Amino acid sequence: MTRMFEPTSPFLDAPADESSIVRAVEELPGRGHRHAIVRLGDQTLALSTAYALDPDAEWPRFATAASQRAGLSSDRLLPLVASGNCDGRFYVVYEIRRAVPLATYRDAGELTTQRCLAFLLGISRALDDATSEGKPPYAVTPESVFIEPRRGAVIADLGVAREALGNPPPTEDPDAPWIAPEVLEDERVHPRSGVYSFGAIAYTLLTGQPPDSGPPSALRPDLPEALDEVLSVALAREPRKRYGTAAEVRHLVNLVIYGAPPHHDEPRVSRFPKRAPVPPAPAREAPARPQRRWRLAPALLLAGALVAGAVTGTVVAGGGDDSPGTPERLAGEGLSLTLPKGWERSPGGDAALAAHSDDRPGTVLTVALVDAPVTAEEQEGPVKLGALEAWRTRGPAEAGKGTEVRYVIPTRDGKVEVTCAAPADLLAICERAASTLRLGSVTAVPLATVVEQAERWTLVAGRLRVDRRAALRRLAGARLPAGQSMVADALAQVHERAARRFAALPGGEAAAAAARRTAAAYGALAAAARRGDSGRWNAARAQVREREAELADAVASG
Repeated sequence: MTRMFEPTSPFLDAPADESSIVRAVEELPGRGHRHAIVRLGDQTLALSTAYALDPDAEWPRFATAASQRAGLSSDRLLPLVASGNCDGRFYVVYEIRRAVPLATYRDAGELTTQRCLAFLLGISRALDDATSEGKPPYAVTPESVFIEPRRGAVIADLGVAREALGNPPPTEDPDAPWIAPEVLEDERVHPRSGVYSFGAIAYTLLTGQPPDSGPPSALRPDLPEALDEVLSVALAREPRKRYGTAAEVRHLVNLVIYGAPPHHDEPRVSRFPKRAPVPPAPAREAPARPQRRWRLAPALLLAGALVAGAVTGTVVAGGGDDSPGTPERLAGEGLSLTLPKGWERSPGGDAALAAHSDDRPGTVLTVALVDAPVTAEEQEGPVKLGALEAWRTRGPAEAGKGTEVRYVIPTRDGKVEVTCAAPADLLAICERAASTLRLGSVTAVPLATVVEQAERWTLVAGRLRVDRRAALRRLAGARLPAGQSMVADALAQVHERAARRFAALPGGEAAAAAARRTAAAYGALAAAARRGDSGRWNAARAQVREREAELADAVASG
């Protein structure tokens, strides 16, 4: 198990009202940058705080930095949902939903090299997305990293306090090892500052130590020495000597760990000193290095499951079965597969393809094209079905049909459902036939894409819910028409932003249209408030409720 070197965020339970955040801020000890996890009713929030020496002068810079951070659109950045000033202690709050801090994840189970590499994917995307949107991170530390159950690593704080208030005193800055030198020394950010922080976090994930602890391969002998060079370039003191993006570092880390040497256009000077050569031990005492079987790193945690599932897919495709196949093909609706010996076509009904065994009643194979997205319940047991990626579930079939196994293959227009119902001794033959499936004109979609699209939808819906809830609280507290119109206009903007985000997602047109209609309804509410017309106000409120209900239905069905 890889140990981590990082402070642990305390968990603070709090009732669900605005004062709870202030109470949580007041309960955090010390005056430096602090972090905590706060529970407010049904919300779980990550809280970051910092003291301001001159609150009146520094608050505008902090508020601007927080606002710009909240405007970033990356789905690998947790949404910033609140910021404030508690007696000179500035804070920002992020909604983390089901994510847990990296330290909590580490304590709950083994942090393997494979998982570390999978987590680095999300971290690199978050940092590169922020930089591409003109907001390079001032600070990304292990405290900033959270792990979501299905997507892997996401990032919360990008160093809002450090950006607005500068660095804390060196004696009160435990995060310094993960911060780029230009930020620590000159309090300025560079487009490659995030590359430095990514290299530092990669070092810590893989070694369990801060990035100033020497060559990684000296701390973990199973890591290749080529990794020392890759991370040395990422951690170069001068930004121009670092890699261009965090994604480039992640790719090279994957390559060197999985057996391919890094490639550079020019010689690099290693930040880590070379170890003195060690005389070889006698052959009988030499520790055996683990054999590296993989050559490609997993793109997501899901990919790791697919690698394991590929073994199942191989067995499914005919392991242990010596029944000779035939070249007979079953084809229809652009799909085709090879039938086992003694099988023939069945009346398909709604299925594109259907076949059964002549001599074993109840042994049936069906393939259906379904014009509907894959549901969350279907996303279990990722495997390789021949050359295709699929989710596999197993359960009882109808009476007299033995065991039923179902595969779901996501496609561009919906999904392909493959069902094998057979007695236990014929199930492998049925699944071997299923593994010969070819989609022809139907385009399959990688499982990882489906998972990411679902998570992006959840993020957009969650961001809308949080923004809407905060604005509605302000609307409820507004007593004058001027304040009511201002908040109603803000709600219109919240829904316009949601419409743009939904429109960018596959299948998001209906939700985007509903969000635009809701924005128009809030615009009418704002206009009624400005005119001071109570009749128009009541009519607009009724229309808002109707449009909100339509939007909720559209989001739920997406």
